[in-house]
Amino acid sequence: STWVDEVARVLAPGGVASFLDFSKPSNRLAGAVQYALLHVWGSLWGLLVHGDPRVYAYIADSLSAFPDRDEIAAVFARSGLELVERRRLFLGFIEVLVAKRARVVRE
Repeated sequence: STWVDEVARVLAPGGVASFLDFSKPSNRLAGAVQYALLHVWGSLWGLLVHGDPRVYAYIADSLSAFPDRDEIAAVFARSGLELVERRRLFLGFIEVLVAKRARVVRE
């Protein structure tokens, strides 16, 4: 059971849930560029705000273990949730996902 399964379980038939997620590209080259930019950006803000560039550097590292956009869509589908809206923000680094549970639940 995954967290998406749990969302599908508690969401009413026809219900909608929204998520804000770091969006990992399916393309490896785009993913590598995104990782590098996110690492630099996180390090810069960690240095400026906290005096330590490592404070936010973990974000890029943890993102490398996340499923990519295609895998995320498959996880939602396997859980019985349809992604009815996907909107990328901040050059595709972040994505808004809106999922809807089917009105009729197939057991």
